[in-house]
Amino acid sequence: MKLFVTGGSASGKSEYAGKAAETLSGGLPVLYIATLADRSSESVKRVMRHEMLRKSGRTEYVIAECFSADDLCRIAEREAAGSMAESGRPRFGAVLFDSLDGFTADEMFGTAPFPSGLENFDPEVSAERTSDAVLRTLNIAEHAVIVTDDIFRGGSEYGELTEKYMKYTALTGRRLADMCDAAAEVIYGVPVILKGRQDEFPEIDGDNAVTLY
Repeated sequence: MKLFVTGGSASGKSEYAGKAAETLSGGLPVLYIATLADRSSESVKRVMRHEMLRKSGRTEYVIAECFSADDLCRIAEREAAGSMAESGRPRFGAVLFDSLDGFTADEMFGTAPFPSGLENFDPEVSAERTSDAVLRTLNIAEHAVIVTDDIFRGGSEYGELTEKYMKYTALTGRRLADMCDAAAEVIYGVPVILKGRQDEFPEIDGDNAVTLY
């Protein structure tokens, strides 16, 4: 199963996605693809909180930091070459990709010096390349969960580069959501189905059940 999870900032989407990945993993380790090269103080706090959440459960996490499509391709190639454990079972039960909007920011703005080369940035071409790289990595395991922020409701006027970034993120997210079996928006910690049936969603521990729009 591939699950696409979205939601606003601090909506609880990462916590829900983590629990879903743990459930889907079936006791095997989860490959946690951590994105966002930004190391501002607020970002560091959020990353540390997410890492503490990963360490607090019983599921083993293997964390891989990825800041470009090339990083993702290297991980996919490495795992394809030796993904089976000695027992003959896959190394990972699920892949957790958190988050898409952080990754697209890395891809678009991560090359120094900023903003060299962005004048000719093509969101559509980049979205195709990025979604293919993400999907290739998600296919390392039978199950995968991808997380993205809803970045499209914060204002009404943006600069040209921000508009390109938002379009790039939206197109990439749309392609990946189309490829996923199910999708949900997390609102105040409650996952609300956008795609798929209620019985298709993983049953996770906690008080918040999946609901329907």
